Amino acid sequence: MSPYRLSLCLIILGWSERELARRTGEHRTTIRRWLGCESEIDSSVAKWLEVLVAVHVANPGPRRKHLSILDGTLITRVSANS
Repeated sequence: MSPYRLSLCLIILGWSERELARRTGEHRTTIRRWLGCESEIDSSVAKWLEVLVAVHVANPGPRRKHLSILDGTLITRVSANS
């Protein structure tokens, strides 16, 4: 997973760096390093995030407004990875 893709996952899920750190048990500095291309993203975290994003995109909340980043390319890519 690229740092750009990690950023998109966080946006889609509505999570901050702090929230990802809390949910994964990683230090916030580690999350910042992943986002800043300073270290490689843990593969188990990357796979877990891809699953969460796929579920989130397939099952949006009832009042959720369309996000501009949820274009056909991203949705197709997430569905293909499922």
